[in-house]
Amino acid sequence: MSELPSIPSDFNPSKERAAMARAYGASQPVAARLAGVSDRTIRRWERDDEHFQDLVERYGARALFTLGVQLQSLLPAVAENLWELMHFSTDNVRLGAINTICKYVERNEERLQDKREAALIEEQAAAIELRQLES
Repeated sequence: MSELPSIPSDFNPSKERAAMARAYGASQPVAARLAGVSDRTIRRWERDDEHFQDLVERYGARALFTLGVQLQSLLPAVAENLWELMHFSTDNVRLGAINTICKYVERNEERLQDKREAALIEEQAAAIELRQLES
């Protein structure tokens, strides 16, 4: 029978829940309630705890990647709706729908690209650090 993976020594379920909540946009008080800690603890972790800050960043990157995948899967439906709006609506409706969708997609694509680039840089830095440690 294979062994279960060990739990990291710095694993803190409250910190994990709070980091996930903050990454998904919850306020400090809401994250504190979800994690079972005080608002003050959340503020301290955000200010002083690099591990917590990293968790928030990683959960945020994961959420943004998931959003990007979902947006990609919606593109065929968006295209179909745009086609319908382009042919069966007034000029104002057509232009408004197109403008809204384009801005939304552009904003999220930019955020997703920024996160991808940051993740790539971090991976490259980790690989360089590993090679330096090995030599």
